Order: sequence, then C-alpha cells, then structure tokens
Amino acid sequence: MQTFRKKLGIMFFVCSFVSVLLVGAFVNYTVKDKFNKYIESAQEDRRNQIINSLEAEFALEGQWSENSGMSALHEAYMGNYCLTLLDEDKNIIWGMDPYDVRSRVNLDAMPVEDSGVYTTQVYELKHKGEVVGFVEIGQYSALLLTGSDVEFIRAVNNSILISGIITIIATFLLGLYISKHFSEPVKRAASQSIALSKGEYGGVIVGKSQIVEIEMLRNSINTLAEKLEKQDELRKRLISDISHEIRNPLNILQNNIEAMIDGIIPISEKNLDMINDEVIRFGKLLENLNSLNDLENQKTEFLFQKTSLKMILQEVCSKYEITAKSGDITLELFAEEDVAVFADKSKLKQVFINLISNAIKYNVKGGRVEVFLQKINDRPAVVIKDTGIGISEGDLPYVFERLYRDDKSRNKIEGNGLGLSITKKILEYHKASVTVESTVGKGSVFRVIFQAKA
Repeated sequence: MQTFRKKLGIMFFVCSFVSVLLVGAFVNYTVKDKFNKYIESAQEDRRNQIINSLEAEFALEGQWSENSGMSALHEAYMGNYCLTLLDEDKNIIWGMDPYDVRSRVNLDAMPVEDSGVYTTQVYELKHKGEVVGFVEIGQYSALLLTGSDVEFIRAVNNSILISGIITIIATFLLGLYISKHFSEPVKRAASQSIALSKGEYGGVIVGKSQIVEIEMLRNSINTLAEKLEKQDELRKRLISDISHEIRNPLNILQNNIEAMIDGIIPISEKNLDMINDEVIRFGKLLENLNSLNDLENQKTEFLFQKTSLKMILQEVCSKYEITAKSGDITLELFAEEDVAVFADKSKLKQVFINLISNAIKYNVKGGRVEVFLQKINDRPAVVIKDTGIGISEGDLPYVFERLYRDDKSRNKIEGNGLGLSITKKILEYHKASVTVESTVGKGSVFRVIFQAKA
C-alpha cells in the first residue's frame, strides 16, 4: 500500500509528464509542418526563378546554346538541384550530373519521405506564348534542406527536449510541494482517526485548511472526537449511576434488616414501611430500565388510534394538581381547541407525565408550570414551560441520555434519570420530536411537535 502523499505525487507527476509529452509532440509537429511548408514554398520560388531566368536568356539571345542559362545553372548548384536544358524537340543542350548533386546534399539529415530517391519534373519554357524548350529539374528528396536548415531543425528539437526536461523537473518539485500541502491535513485526520479507534479522545486537529472538503473533514473528526469523549464520560457515568442507584436502596435494605435482626431498631410498622418504600423505588428503577430496553429493541407494542391531546393533558394536569399545590407551584393548562393525533394513548400519557412531573419536581417554591396545546408551523404541538432551576448549556445536549442528571439535581432531588430517555423513545415511535431550551435559574421549555393531526 502507498501513502496518500506518495500516491498523489505519482499521479501528479504522471499527469504532468504525459501533458509535457503531448505538448512537446504537438509543438514539434507544428514547427515541423510550418517549416516544411516554408521550405516547399522556397523551393517553388527557386523553380520559378530558374524557369524565368532561362526564358529571359532565350528572349535576349533568340536561341539556345551551350552557354545558355549559366546563371540558372549556378542557382541550381546552390539549391542542390540537377538541371537538364532541352530544346523544343527535347534534344539535350546541356545537363548536370545527378551523382555530383547526390554527394553534396544532406540526405542523412533529411527526415522526410522519399529521402535519397531521385525524382525529376519537366517544365515548359515559353517565349511569346510558344514553347521554345524544356527544363528538367531533378532532386534527391521531396524537400531539399541546406546545412542551415538541418541545424535549425536540430536546434528546435533540442530546445523542445530541454524545455520538456526542465518542465518535468519543475512539475515534479511542484508536485512534491502540492502533495505535501494536500496530504498533511489528511495525514493528521488519519492519525486522529486511529487515535479515536484506540479510545484516545483528547486530541484535536489544529490548523485550518483553505480547502472546503478538508476543512469539513477536520471539523467532523474534531466534533466526533468531542462527542466520543462525552459519550465515554457518559458511559463511565452510566456505570457509576447504575451502581449508585442500585446500591443505595440495597444498602438501606441491608442496614435496616441487619439492625432489626440485631435488635438495634424495633420491627415496627414505620420501619417496615420505610423498607417497603425502598423496595418500591428499586422496583421502579428496574421497571424503567426494562421499559427503556424494550423501547430501544423494538419489543414494546403500540396500539395507535385517534387520540385527543386535550383530554390526555387534562388527565395528567389533574393528576399532578395536588402535587403542584403542595410545593407552592401553580400548574395551568391552556388548551382552547382540541387536537387529535394517531397515538398510543397510554404511552403518550406517560410522555406528558414525565415532562410535567419533571417541570414540578425541578421547580422552585412559588414557581409556575404552564402547559400549552397549540400549533407550530400548522403541526400539533404541546409546549411545557416552567420557572424552575433550569439546565446548564453544557448539559442540554445530553438531557435525553439514559441516567443523565446534572450534579446539582442529583444531589438535591430524587430521580433516576430515565424519564426523558423513555419520553424521547416513545415520541420517536409516534414520529414526533421533542426539543428543550433552558436557562439556569430561569427555567426550561420543552416542545413536543407531532407530524400531523388525525
């Protein structure tokens, strides 16, 4: 397996190398094509000069002779052409030796088609519109290159090669830098993920990235680490809380029974009632744990039917009216219109029992609990407001975790921290949501919102 940096660097280098090769090949082809067209055009001009020169000499002398066209002969010699002058009857007046031309041309340096193959072409020579002779122009290549032409092509090819090598080296170095720039945050994210898998939740990935996706990855892993660390604390706290909740009633039972056996305290109705209360509290804890377990494992059966929210709220508020008054707490229900939803009446009643009883339990003397039946975004909703002790901002995300209770409430108020966990699970089965807003010292607001009315 390869590291992300190495893989990215190789990919970048290969892409750059292929790009340089393609660009180099394209530039080489373009330069060669343009240069060949230039040479062809130059050769055509030379042929026309030779023909025009011979026609001019005939017009001046009026006939052909062995001395005719010496200037054209010199032009052909310089251009590596082989000329043969013929009269109007195609009788040879004079001609150059092709083998003499072959020894002077750069055949080995001409990377062109038909290099080394001698070809000829005959052109008419005219005077006053009449053919007065012919000139045969021969050459050993489709393109005749001079030494300067060959040197020019070689220089261009070398320049392309050197430029390509420099570009490849530059892109390789740039690729190393870019791959490091990209791989470092990914490497840190991978290291943090490995640390998380080992249960090391304390570290965070520092250093923001300008790349959106990498920054999202960094934030996600940091958030995950934070949540896992909190969940690990909750897990440890859960074990501690379960031990605490179970140990307390058992210790009370054990101490009181041993005291009765030893005759330290009498076996009276009062003492037996106290023991019974602890047995009942212990039984409720086990019952709630069992209920939550059944809800999480989808073992609880629900009987959904058209249910009046107003009726359920009236029953629950009526049930806790005396409890509220005994604590000098005002409990009021505001439900002008009834709203029906499809729900399991008994389970839904348990939801509002948990929420309203908590609002009373965690309230203060002279406080208020207000229950509203209303609509939020045209959806049925129940809002429960209290003026109690409130929940700290750090505890708000975890109030629906099983056995979660902040230290202040645990030390002062009886409870086992399962009610809100059960509430949330029941509402999930009803496709309803529950949210909470709270300020320490001012109170809390719980909102239960249903998908639609029946």
